[in-house]
Amino acid sequence: MPVKLIYAQGFASKEEAMSAEALLKRKKRPQKERFLSENQDINLLSYFEES
Repeated sequence: MPVKLIYAQGFASKEEAMSAEALLKRKKRPQKERFLSENQDINLLSYFEES
């Protein structure tokens, strides 16, 4: 199954990033989708999307 990166966020440390990743992985799909829609302003990929 192909995978597509749809969200990226910067963190101050590896530990902080890994903690955030673990929290996100524990969420159910609807919660993840809501998180993505509510946090587009901090999604680093939005800076690279073509208009």
